[in-house]
Amino acid sequence: MFFDPTGTGAGFAQFVLSPLGDVYDSRIDFAPGSRPSGNLDWNPAVTVATATTDAQYIIEIRIPFDKFLPTPTADDSWRVNVCRAKPTVQAWSPTFGILHNAPRFGTVSFASPPRRQP
Repeated sequence: MFFDPTGTGAGFAQFVLSPLGDVYDSRIDFAPGSRPSGNLDWNPAVTVATATTDAQYIIEIRIPFDKFLPTPTADDSWRVNVCRAKPTVQAWSPTFGILHNAPRFGTVSFASPPRRQP
């Protein structure tokens, strides 16, 4: 999973999840002097739940908002992609090459939650 809250491709969060609930997280930052392999010191307190059947696996992730992944507000748009590498490489928004191709991420728009009726 990739999240680029600025939509610029200058930096994004990456989460790699396994059906067993293993998590790899990294913050990719393309600013001058940054490490292109990602900042492994960024470790948000994610929570993962998994389920497996003969035909599928299900992964749920809770990602807390922080300075790098700020709480979105209504009308915000983030560049996002969800990919899988096995059994074949697939992506929600095809990247036509490496999965880290931020300009090819899809766009997710946030809206205000619906008002509850009294």
